[in-house]
Amino acid sequence: EQTYLGTVQVASPDLSPVEISVTLPGGGGIPEGGVALGSQVLVTWTVRNIGTDAARSSGWYDSLWISTDTNPANDVFLGAYYIDVDPSNTIGLPPSEQYTMSALVTVPLNDSFNPVNHFIRVQADNYDYYYYYTNFQPENNENNNGLYSAAFATVVPPLADMTVTNVTVPEFIEAGKAMTVTWTVNNTGGAQAPAWYDRIVLSSDLVYGNADDVDPIGNYDFHSGVALA
Repeated sequence: EQTYLGTVQVASPDLSPVEISVTLPGGGGIPEGGVALGSQVLVTWTVRNIGTDAARSSGWYDSLWISTDTNPANDVFLGAYYIDVDPSNTIGLPPSEQYTMSALVTVPLNDSFNPVNHFIRVQADNYDYYYYYTNFQPENNENNNGLYSAAFATVVPPLADMTVTNVTVPEFIEAGKAMTVTWTVNNTGGAQAPAWYDRIVLSSDLVYGNADDVDPIGNYDFHSGVALA
């Protein structure tokens, strides 16, 4: 019986973002007053292979996320982008080599986003909801695939404000019969309303959303837009 002793060097890739920037779509800096929620920004990021072997997958995805802090648990998904640094799939991404990507993304405008500082995170080798494409490229460290941008300010843009100013109904209504309801809506906000729905609800009190509402007895779709009042 013979025993042999040898040294084996294991080489593996390691994708790691090294830079991310957020600018206006034309490349200009974010204004000191902030960028409007609902508008687009240009995100540019660079990912380097800091491992000791080439990244040999035929391709992977990088994803972008937005948040008001640097806690990934609170981030909101913006999009995923296919990365193919070697279409021939012969040399992959060698050690110390890198690639740079850019994408236009929309800063969300909804009730969950306020005019505060935001961050955008790039997550290399990640496709959010599709587990198959997350960590698709084997690496020796899967914990260094994310990088946050510097904070940038956001502001709320002028918005529409739809206000019901008058509702007219018959004095007496017979159950099971049709009736005519007339109402007036004014846009008292600072921007045009492109499209919306009005809903008619029957209730035994003046509180909308409680248990006695008959919801709805009519939905009405408006797409013509309403100019400023």
